[in-house]
Amino acid sequence: MLCNTSFKKKLLLAFLLATGFLIRCWAISQPNLHLWDEMYHALVEKNIATGSWVPMLYADPLLPYDPDDWTTNHVWLHKPPLGLWLGGLSMKIFGVHSWSHRLPSLILGTLSIFLTFLLGKQLFHDDIGLIAAAIHAYSGHAIMYNSGTYGMDNIDNSLLFFVQASVLLMVLALQKNSVLMMAFSGIALGLAILAKSFPSLIVAGLLVSLLLYPQRRTARHLLFFAVMVGSAFCVAFPWIYYASHTWPKEFLAGQKNHMIHFLLPVYTGQWDPLYHIKNIPRDYGEFAVLALPLFYYALYKKRSESILIISLWISIPYAIFSAAKTNINTLVYYCAPPIFLTLAYAFYFIWEKQKNVWQDHRKILWSLILLGAALSLRVAGEKVIQIGTGLFAVEKSHVLPIANQVKVNKPVVFN
Repeated sequence: MLCNTSFKKKLLLAFLLATGFLIRCWAISQPNLHLWDEMYHALVEKNIATGSWVPMLYADPLLPYDPDDWTTNHVWLHKPPLGLWLGGLSMKIFGVHSWSHRLPSLILGTLSIFLTFLLGKQLFHDDIGLIAAAIHAYSGHAIMYNSGTYGMDNIDNSLLFFVQASVLLMVLALQKNSVLMMAFSGIALGLAILAKSFPSLIVAGLLVSLLLYPQRRTARHLLFFAVMVGSAFCVAFPWIYYASHTWPKEFLAGQKNHMIHFLLPVYTGQWDPLYHIKNIPRDYGEFAVLALPLFYYALYKKRSESILIISLWISIPYAIFSAAKTNINTLVYYCAPPIFLTLAYAFYFIWEKQKNVWQDHRKILWSLILLGAALSLRVAGEKVIQIGTGLFAVEKSHVLPIANQVKVNKPVVFN
């Protein structure tokens, strides 16, 4: 996929990946965990690292617990296991540290920058891929998620990475007319389901939407859909079956909790149907307010399949989760790569336009480019400062030193 990319562009891509990696190395180095999800996920991962692969919150519950309460129970099925397994494996290899808990997010977050480039290259061309990769590498929004400062750490980052991989492989399968490539797309989709269940089904939704094109309504493309769904089923179903039959109460409680988030405003007070739309300028910069309408206008004018894929990747999750009564920004984080691509498309569109206009108009277009870049950098800077100041970080507890003073095996300290 990089064969047709020039050496200079490969060098620039390597620079983006290296600097994006180093920024994220700094971000994950914070010693403290963050409220609230990271605290629970790190504890479950610690129990995986030191015990069995079964996700457990309290490994040895001394008191009766409520399986419906995800903050106090034993076997922890509040979230699917893939992100927790990755964090547990990292802790098992490198020891129990905050940075080893975040290491999978660092790796997946850096690889996601590369996937953003490949998506831009396959759907459009190298230049849009590079611009999108640069936006992704230095996005304060992405860095906050990769560092666990905001969001659901390894769980959200696993979902985003495997959804990206599944979409990229789906695009390659359609371009190369390859059933094998579509099977790999289904495997990535299955891993995304194990990362955060049904939000990952956006990939199958994209493929179904493409089947609406007359040229896609063939037996071959129906076979593609069957191969994707079948591959995903083979990867995800064994765990779903095992968990639902081994721990039926905990499994059912996890599914009920997800439904409650759709039906009731949990944690967030009153429901705001525009909540996710309002957060786009905050998370991606005010330039996104121009870029997104421009992108949808391009879809209307060009009827491009590439633009349709990116548009639906944004539109479907935003529509579904805007209807959910609980407003949580993490629900649409996996829409970040297509939004980065829309920003890159807008920058490139304006850049190309300014080459063919009169001098006075060119100044206006250059002003838009510089303003968009400045607004994006401002958002990135603000979020990086929040990471540096320990936003949402929890003070180190004195419980551990106290527990270490008690000369018994597995001491328990009650507050």
